[in-house]
Amino acid sequence: MKRNLLWAMAAALVFCSFSLTSCTGDSDSDDAKTDAEEAAIEAAALPDTYLAAIERYMVNDVAASYAAAEYHIPVDLVVAVNESNPDSILVWGDFWIENYNLSADTLLFVSGGSHPGLMYVAKEGDKYRVTSFDAVADGSGFLPSAKKIFGENFDAFQKLQSDDDLRKDLRRMTILAYVKQNNIPATMYKDYGWDPVALEK
Repeated sequence: MKRNLLWAMAAALVFCSFSLTSCTGDSDSDDAKTDAEEAAIEAAALPDTYLAAIERYMVNDVAASYAAAEYHIPVDLVVAVNESNPDSILVWGDFWIENYNLSADTLLFVSGGSHPGLMYVAKEGDKYRVTSFDAVADGSGFLPSAKKIFGENFDAFQKLQSDDDLRKDLRRMTILAYVKQNNIPATMYKDYGWDPVALEK
């Protein structure tokens, strides 16, 4: 079964794999660590999904290629999914990884980027795992490789790429879902050189 998901957002909740890279040992840090551990325990009891597998892949395999930060938030802008073969679920999309540090109640963007392409996800028992990723090329190879990888989904991918307001809104909702899932005391996020954006609208 194939589903076109141009206007759908995969709520990016990284259940067990977000990391705290700095702990000062004070009560606030201890509380944050406890909240994170509780969120991870609760999430571990939930059924696994192919989207969760993609998020783990983005955090564990892709985030490390960027400058380090406290929180790693994957933003999945899914274009289409083919679930006809559970051994190789196909997920086309624009997969972002965004790394943040927390300052007071604001998540400050540190590093990250966009990785459009096709994810191959296998179901192994009751778990899912990304087995490979066909990434769209950079530079002059972007357009021809995007056409090849997205195929009949290329027009939907282009629409997603060109709708800046939609992508901003999906990004905000994804970050909001992440901070709620992981009990992070953030009410805003901020890109360098830009005004903070409120998570709640």
